[in-house]
Amino acid sequence: MARMNTIMNTWTRGELSPYLDGRTDVQQYYNGAKTVENFFILPHGGLKRRSGTYYVNTAKDSAVTRLIPFQFSTTQSYILSFCEGYIGVFKDRGHVQSGAADYYLDTNAENSITYLEADLFDLQFVQDADTMWIVHPSYKPQKLTRTDHDVWTLDDYAPTADVFTSADNYPSCVAIYEQRLVFANTNDEPQGIWTTKSGDYEDMTTGSDDDSAMTYVLGSRRVNAIRWLADSDVLYIGTLGSVFKMWSGSNDDPLTPSNVSVKRVSSYGAAKIMPKELGDFIYYVERNNKIIRELSYNLEYDKTIPSEITILSDHITSDNGIVDMDYQQSPYSMLWCVRDDGEIATLTRQVEQQVVGWSRIVTDGEFESVAVIPGDGGDDEVWVVVRRYINGSYVRYIEYFKPIIYEDQEDGYFVDCGLTLDSPITISGITNANPAVVTATDHGLSDGDTITIRNVVGMTEVNGSKFKVANKTTHTFELTDTDDDDIDSTEYETYLSGGEARECVTAVSGLDHLEGEDVALCVDGAALAEETVSSGAVTADSSGGEIHAGLPYTSILQTMRLEAGHESGTAQGKLKKISKAIARFYETVGCNIGTTTSQDAVTFRSTGDSTDEAIDLYTGDKEIQFPGSFDEDAYVYVTQDQPLPMNLLALILFFTTSEP
Repeated sequence: MARMNTIMNTWTRGELSPYLDGRTDVQQYYNGAKTVENFFILPHGGLKRRSGTYYVNTAKDSAVTRLIPFQFSTTQSYILSFCEGYIGVFKDRGHVQSGAADYYLDTNAENSITYLEADLFDLQFVQDADTMWIVHPSYKPQKLTRTDHDVWTLDDYAPTADVFTSADNYPSCVAIYEQRLVFANTNDEPQGIWTTKSGDYEDMTTGSDDDSAMTYVLGSRRVNAIRWLADSDVLYIGTLGSVFKMWSGSNDDPLTPSNVSVKRVSSYGAAKIMPKELGDFIYYVERNNKIIRELSYNLEYDKTIPSEITILSDHITSDNGIVDMDYQQSPYSMLWCVRDDGEIATLTRQVEQQVVGWSRIVTDGEFESVAVIPGDGGDDEVWVVVRRYINGSYVRYIEYFKPIIYEDQEDGYFVDCGLTLDSPITISGITNANPAVVTATDHGLSDGDTITIRNVVGMTEVNGSKFKVANKTTHTFELTDTDDDDIDSTEYETYLSGGEARECVTAVSGLDHLEGEDVALCVDGAALAEETVSSGAVTADSSGGEIHAGLPYTSILQTMRLEAGHESGTAQGKLKKISKAIARFYETVGCNIGTTTSQDAVTFRSTGDSTDEAIDLYTGDKEIQFPGSFDEDAYVYVTQDQPLPMNLLALILFFTTSEP
């Protein structure tokens, strides 16, 4: 018997292909895992339990819906929901209202354009300021224009020139490049490219002047229909058989009718899915809908290289491939790829640190569309359409992922399709007196109400505790403890600023969209027993000021087969027994570690801690006596099934390997 130990401290290669199960000779084997489900891969190397999704609205008539981002300015971004005959508008994490109703643009009433359900995911678009141009080969090009949050118009695009006028001559692709609107691929000219004048998106009059509109037919050895256009430092042109770049031939000169230069940069054809730009890189899906390639300039070879970014995780896009895709820039650089089977494959990409890590997001339902817009706090918002089976029927919901990074422990959100009950009351003062008196304008509380207080600066002694309200006035109230004894704050630190009070309750309503479902509950940062939604409501076992309620999900890490060598060579094929594991956590509460069939809960709560109150987030090492016996694989399973945070930084394993 050989006693050994090893450390696993980076998962930057993410979930690896089953074809790598035997490749213990390459470093990627030790930087990846067999399963990475419902975790985000951090560019630092660790794993972060993915955040949950927040329910916003039911898609109109629960019909097939595609989400498209619309960024009007740095402070005003929208999500547009396209379904057959209608476009919904979402802003500030809610459905835009017109009067008292959800706002929809009736596209059929506007101009007799009804994008059919079957055509929604073939729409291509580009946006500049308050206008978006939308194309599809079966419809006239359209201009979608925003005037106000609830004032949108959809009109035929009618430029100066006789183009795109016949029933079979509508473009399939659109982009903006060097102040020109660029169209491509009509049924009559699948390799054709048309641009507007420079600086004028309404004029397609061709000519010989430098700013004149242009037409161009892509030359190739065979009919090679254009699938998409993407603007970067050059105009990339994805076709069925290749990817080309169009530019002036010089990095300094703008594109003109007299200097058009086209060069093939990839011999791997493209799917119709619009590509995404991550920094200086373009990511596109190959025509089989399964392989994703990264177009990047290689200084050594002085050319653009089409690297296969899924090569080590060729299973990650599923048997039928990708159907929708978008890019999140902040807080981490991530590509979100909706799979045909309803899962999402996420790629964490950090070029400088060589991070290329894939993980999968799974929910109780099927993801169907994704779109990303900038959020209020600087981080991007990821929106999704999810098809779920609720109360005996299939429905489609529009949801968004809650922020990955949050300030307070109570704000950690780890349920799907859920809602949050949270009504903070702003505090403007607390006296050093017996009893303490809180000032909170128009607080609306009643004597006897139980409250929690958070985020007070100065008099921090009151933070995180429960109190009762006494002798309330319109703008003030006294504090007692839960036994009705006055709170003497004369020896507390002096109140400086900030703070919120929250009334503690047990009932959560508004959950009609989850009627009949068992939902997980997190109350002020503590996980409570699941409850079944009845008449749109649930009642928690304990009261709190901030309650999250939604569908549970489980985060799963399954390591690769254990390999740390052996005095006689490899440990592969030999019986191994893990006796002890040390897990290194960052700001974590809740985790299970063990084998495929047996996992033990890691203890975070001490004997004296109340089971219905939150405990502080834990950072450090936890030692686990590992369950299980000798086996050849020695997989390690790490799971989190509670609605609580988990950040795994490393696993240190102590094990014994038998002689052959």
